[in-house]
Amino acid sequence: MSRLLVCVLLVYLSSAQVPDIRYWNRNGLQWSDFRCQVPAQAKDTLAVSYVGIDYRMHAVEDSFYYSVVPQFRRDLSWARVKTVYNLQHEQLHFDLAEYMARRIRKSLMASQVNYHTYRQTEQEVKHLLDSLQYWQDRYDRETQFGRQTELQIYWNDSVHKILEKESAFTDTLIRKNSRLD
Repeated sequence: MSRLLVCVLLVYLSSAQVPDIRYWNRNGLQWSDFRCQVPAQAKDTLAVSYVGIDYRMHAVEDSFYYSVVPQFRRDLSWARVKTVYNLQHEQLHFDLAEYMARRIRKSLMASQVNYHTYRQTEQEVKHLLDSLQYWQDRYDRETQFGRQTELQIYWNDSVHKILEKESAFTDTLIRKNSRLD
């Protein structure tokens, strides 16, 4: 019985899907990063980028450790029409995730975290995480999914300027010391 259980467990563990993730960097996305099969019903959609921010916090003794990492899910992202222009549009979705990650890092670095105030800090971070979807939707709406060239250029320039301005907040790991009071 134990051999059967071990075999079943090994088969189950080996069949579990591990997300195929790309982390943000200045080199940008390539079409080879879009690995999901294009859905049959996606006749009008050129591409879909599945981006988000992995946020983690843990406390050890008198320190809080934060990890804020934008991620691109290769296994869920797909492209039907692969042009340089479309890739730039999809890249900006990822750049928006990096921008929001920098805002979160900036907020965490400015906060006075301790065991009495960490819940408030967590609420502030949750608000910033939730706002990522708002900015993603606004970007697509205003550029009409990249079809408005002038607005696409405006968004590209604006986001890249903001990323430069917030370049002090690129470290994905943050350690905050706290007094135990």
